Amino acid sequence: MCRSIHLILDIFIRRPQFFTVFYTNQELLPPTSTILDTRTGTEHDKKKLIETFQQFGFRIETEDNLTHSDIPKKIEKVINSITTESSLFVCIMSHGDEGVIYGVNSCRVPVKELEILLCSKNRRYLCGKPKVLILQSCQGTNFQCIAAAEPDNDNIVMDGPSEVIPPLADLFTFWATVPGYGAIRDMKTGSWFIQSLCEKIITLADKYHFEDICTAVIQDVSSKTCVRNNERVAMVPKKENTPRKLFYFPPIRE
Repeated sequence: MCRSIHLILDIFIRRPQFFTVFYTNQELLPPTSTILDTRTGTEHDKKKLIETFQQFGFRIETEDNLTHSDIPKKIEKVINSITTESSLFVCIMSHGDEGVIYGVNSCRVPVKELEILLCSKNRRYLCGKPKVLILQSCQGTNFQCIAAAEPDNDNIVMDGPSEVIPPLADLFTFWATVPGYGAIRDMKTGSWFIQSLCEKIITLADKYHFEDICTAVIQDVSSKTCVRNNERVAMVPKKENTPRKLFYFPPIRE
């Protein structure tokens, strides 16, 4: 029986400026005992991401519902196509667990494998440039509970150069949630994390660099709560980074 996870890979490119990839999984096939639900609401995240990055002049290419083996292959193809772009964004929206995301076939892909891929391939053109990995997925099955409460929203669900530069430098990984916990997604409006990220990029990109924008996203998302299984729950995104310089978005195009 076919299940659904939306794994979308959208590629935003702006020469000679930026290169961005969005990958979303909605359709999922259950392998063994792993049953993953359809990621209803992810279409709102995909739409918002496209609208946001278009405003900064990125060219967009999308890939939906890739298997676990196709995800790194597609990302590597994108990496190897980069020449004059000044940065690389990869956004993956799928189910996940601690340290992994799922392909459409419900098989796992270690995030560390993708991070190494971003930092090891096409170093001739990517070395020293910002490489950003954005992950809308769970890192566990628990909710971060605050207090007991009455149910109030049935739409809330969980997902899962010549200079010497160290190989893992200039990498920024931004998770929707911390290890061990689920990422909240509203089936009617999209995920808290992606919607907040797009909003903050649009409103703050002309004043702040990307890491400060991510801090604003963490503040915004962590201030939200909802009721799940009679408990009031929340979530907090997590960022891991090794940037050697500040990264700013280009001006919004009129």
